[in-house]
Amino acid sequence: MTNPSISELFVNEDSTIEFVMNKMNSAVNFNLPSGIVLVVDEFSKLLGVLTDGDIRRSLIAGIPLYSEIRNIYIKDPIVFSSELSYKEILHKIPQKLLEKNRYKGNILEKIVIVNNDGYVINVFDFMQLWSQYSAKHRNISVIGLGYVGLTLAVTLADVGFKVYGIEKNNSISESLKNGKPHFFEVGLEPMLKLHVNNNLEIVNSCPEISDVFIVAVGTPLGNDFKPKLDDLQKAIEEIAQVLTFGNLIILRSTCPLGTCRNFVVPKLEELSGLKCGKDFFVSFAPERTVEGKALQELKIIPQIIGGYDKNSQDLTTNIFSEFCPSIIPVENLEIAEMAKLINNSFRDLKFAFVNELSLICEQYNLDSNQVVKAANQGYLRDPLPVPSPGVGGACLIKDPYIYSLSAKESITEFSNLSLSILGRKINESIPRNLFNKLNLEINRLNKKINDVKIFLVGFAFKGEPETSDIRNSTTIDFLDILKKYNYNIYGYDPVADKSDIENLGVKFVEYVEGFKNADCVCIMNNHRSYSNLDIFNLLELTNKPSIYADYWNIFPSFEIKKIEGIRYLGLSFSA
Repeated sequence: MTNPSISELFVNEDSTIEFVMNKMNSAVNFNLPSGIVLVVDEFSKLLGVLTDGDIRRSLIAGIPLYSEIRNIYIKDPIVFSSELSYKEILHKIPQKLLEKNRYKGNILEKIVIVNNDGYVINVFDFMQLWSQYSAKHRNISVIGLGYVGLTLAVTLADVGFKVYGIEKNNSISESLKNGKPHFFEVGLEPMLKLHVNNNLEIVNSCPEISDVFIVAVGTPLGNDFKPKLDDLQKAIEEIAQVLTFGNLIILRSTCPLGTCRNFVVPKLEELSGLKCGKDFFVSFAPERTVEGKALQELKIIPQIIGGYDKNSQDLTTNIFSEFCPSIIPVENLEIAEMAKLINNSFRDLKFAFVNELSLICEQYNLDSNQVVKAANQGYLRDPLPVPSPGVGGACLIKDPYIYSLSAKESITEFSNLSLSILGRKINESIPRNLFNKLNLEINRLNKKINDVKIFLVGFAFKGEPETSDIRNSTTIDFLDILKKYNYNIYGYDPVADKSDIENLGVKFVEYVEGFKNADCVCIMNNHRSYSNLDIFNLLELTNKPSIYADYWNIFPSFEIKKIEGIRYLGLSFSA
């Protein structure tokens, strides 16, 4: 909170009224509030304050301009401890006014902040302090307009904030300016069209008017399975160029434990010359939404907020509580960082458990879906998810590895036996296992590999909630293996962009053309539309004997088995 220019408001008791008036007028040149000076002793310790109102009353009383101020300044001013948060200061103002018998409508025009030794470290206008605490008056820059950043930006704009979306990719930027998002998310396009060029401006760098910066850039894994923080560093460097007193930086990106305190804060301090917790504020508020329901969940899922200090947390809470009624304040940055990591790591681990089940059931030709269904029915304590052809997506394939970094740095005897990594390896093994089974069945049918047509249905990393995101999709992992064997691969997805699929080297076709003369059809995700397919007539179009690999159990296996010439493959059994 220390203002480096605060001494520009210092005057002595023997200063003249005229000198003080000039001092007040020049305050704005140093980004200080006008209309007040601080009367200090020879050691710069506060003796009192003098306001422009005090001067007006003195002049009306006939005191000349050349008179000293020693008899007109307030020697018992209202001051606030630097240990109080902004919220606490605002709440204490009425009490302080009553104590000093200066209550005039619950407003104190100038807020003087002192440290424990009685030295002034800052002065605020009441409206300046109130506007910092009152979230709607803040200008927010969201850095990174991917799935996390863009959905948050339009949500903030929708509740009334002025938002600047920072996007470096010119093609994406132009598309967004025209109200066209570069990915599918339920409800996103109409909301973007409503707010773009109004509450939401798309720009390529942080405007100086911003006083809140939300960092939502990607932190993908490198070849060493550690997150690459290059984009995060670039964002921090850009923020530092415009960082000023009172600004708030909120990290939304997933990062290793300790990143905020040990990387972000020191970098900002080094580049800006400012001090965190005194001159600017930092918090971590992890993204927790699921793609396909992001706009809905932003307003429902509780927001975890950890701050560098109490002010950092309070200022962030004020912003997020404008669109989300449930806030979970935690004690520090690290608790918020760890909470984010364990949510996704545990989720991935649960999927790994049932995917391991499917591998075990395969040895006995058991339908793992029926096993899970039987285990769950009427047993409410520990519901199991259904097995799947692997677990993909930008978060679940990454966060267990980031979480494991913390485990490796711990000193327990199990430090090198991270469950999160074991679970991740199980999930990563599934596409290869599916290929091995499929390839075996193709050979059993005496199909020539170069003549085999495989139709893959579902390229997005998940079907429900629906998304166009094919990043880290297990379908792509499966596809990469198929390509090595020169299969003829066709594909379709009800939501993913056609060009994204074709860029994978896959011929994009609709259902009828895909099933026609196919030697194998693989259902790779669980989009709800598949259940409406006329599966019996479509399978009649295939090149029999053919294989129907329903890895999500969309249609009952006993029904498919009724179709002559169709070999059914599930995750864990064949029929």
